[in-house]
Amino acid sequence: MSVPATTPPLRARTETRLRLGLLLAGLGLLVQTLGLRPDWVGLARAETVGLVQLLVFISGLGLVVYGSYLHITAHWNGHTPLPFWADVGLRLGFTGYVLTAIAALADILGFGSHPNPTEAYFGPWQVAGILVGELIMLAGFLLAWPRGRTSAPTEASP
Repeated sequence: MSVPATTPPLRARTETRLRLGLLLAGLGLLVQTLGLRPDWVGLARAETVGLVQLLVFISGLGLVVYGSYLHITAHWNGHTPLPFWADVGLRLGFTGYVLTAIAALADILGFGSHPNPTEAYFGPWQVAGILVGELIMLAGFLLAWPRGRTSAPTEASP
């Protein structure tokens, strides 16, 4: 069975995914930094951390996670399933993201140390939860990284 002429070669698609993953991760870092420190660009108007600030932080982190996912999976051959440890690592990375989002919004969701506050509260328990979630994400993505590969795979021969 031959591949249609309109389909780009595997190498070109892989390089596009590699670049898109890095671009999204970089954009996510910028958005995440904007959520963490809006005063660096003159946007901070309140003394405390607000809901919008937390949502911007979580959105930026989501872009980092999705960009990392695209970049890591582009390093594996697209025609074969991922090895077990890589699949577990990617799932662990996404689990860390969910834990980070839950920890950041714990009080707003009603199960933090200050349930249902009049304004968003961001205390030491939220910071600890975010750090634990990000460490889990890092461990998962390091587990999924293809060890021993120096470059993206080339097109498989028939």
